[in-house]
Amino acid sequence: MLNLPENTGDDTPILTAADVLAQRWRTSRTPRIPPPHTIIICYQRDAPAALFKRYRAIKVAGFFGDLHTLKTSGQSIGVLQPVGPGAPIVAAAVEELIAFGVQRFIAIGVAGGLQPDLYSGDIVLCDRALRDEGTSYHYLPPARSVDANVTLVQHIDEALGAQHIDHARGTSWTTDAPYREMRRKVEAYRSEGVKTVEMETAALFAVGQRLKVPTAAVLVIGDRLADLTWQSPSDPQALRHSLASVAQAIVEWLRTE
Repeated sequence: MLNLPENTGDDTPILTAADVLAQRWRTSRTPRIPPPHTIIICYQRDAPAALFKRYRAIKVAGFFGDLHTLKTSGQSIGVLQPVGPGAPIVAAAVEELIAFGVQRFIAIGVAGGLQPDLYSGDIVLCDRALRDEGTSYHYLPPARSVDANVTLVQHIDEALGAQHIDHARGTSWTTDAPYREMRRKVEAYRSEGVKTVEMETAALFAVGQRLKVPTAAVLVIGDRLADLTWQSPSDPQALRHSLASVAQAIVEWLRTE
């Protein structure tokens, strides 16, 4: 075992997201606009594409990802497409946006299905994530799982219901290694009722808990591992439709909140 110093709650990072933003502002790389109240994190392009057709979007430069603000009535809303997949990237992006002043984060993305009754295009509102990645341990003490914000999850549940969007609710397995989703683990998590597997959610929830910002995630089934074989997305059109429908339902709720 590596003999590494442990993370302690009273330690202080040398470099912070606020330091990075201040440097960008000093070099005029980031415009000083008011921060959006809520950010919708979109790991795939389908959800932002649907929103940008419906609402006027303004690109904001200088952040760790592709950031737009939506022109809607009601509270200010941002849409972030991270620069790539994985827990470290989403954690860094969220830290920067929290330093900017964003107060809430909702992620929408594709996940693998672990349950036999979940198929391509089905929607899961994630309220807990298993921490089988590394990033969350830099924010929270070791534990098996991390929870989404209960109030935010309930609001999203109601928002999806208001648009008559069928969805399940449950736990996701977050991993750093998509090619090491081992048969024994899949069997164990499937028997526990874990619904999905992906690469970001535990880190998102951990950053939110550590920095006291509400976070939640909605996942759409793409590929499947439920039968202990890999099955690619069987209905790409349903997958794209679900991503767009979830994003639009969340924006409709935020506009009237």
